[in-house]
Amino acid sequence: MSYSLNKELLSYAMKMGCKTAADFALFLKARESILSL
Repeated sequence: MSYSLNKELLSYAMKMGCKTAADFALFLKARESILSL
């Protein structure tokens, strides 16, 4: 995963209301499980 993609994901997560690192981690976990389907 590239740095720019991470930055994009972070701004997206903030837009979605992920204000804490824990929220962001949960968001990433959910995204990974969706992608692995």
